[in-house]
Amino acid sequence: MSIRSFLTAMLLLIAAPAWAQFDSGSVLGTVRDSSGGVLPGVTVTLRNVDTGISATRTTDERGSYEFPTVRVGTYVVSSELQGFSTREVRNVMLQIGARLRIDIELSVGAVAESVSVT
Repeated sequence: MSIRSFLTAMLLLIAAPAWAQFDSGSVLGTVRDSSGGVLPGVTVTLRNVDTGISATRTTDERGSYEFPTVRVGTYVVSSELQGFSTREVRNVMLQIGARLRIDIELSVGAVAESVSVT
C-alpha cells in the first residue's frame, strides 16, 4: 500500500464521524394574517413531541422565523400574537438535512381561542 493510499484511507476514516453529526435540519416559515399581510412580533414555538424540549423565536419585520440546526424528529409548531387566535401545526416530521417550510396563517380572534391543525 502506498503512502498516498494510506493517507486517503486515514482521511476518510477521520471524516466519517463528522458526517454522522449532521443529523439535523431546519424549520422556517412566514406568519401572515387572514388577508395575507405579514405579522412581525409573533411568538413561534417549536416543541419536540418525543422529548418535550422546545425553542421559541419571534418573527421579524417580514413575518419570518427560522429554527436552524434542529434535531430530526416529530414537532409541534405553535404561534401566538395578542389579538389573534393561537395556531398549532401538529405532526411536523423533520428529516435529516431537510429545510422544512411551515407557513402559518393567524386569524383575528380572542386570545383564549385556539386553532389546531393536524
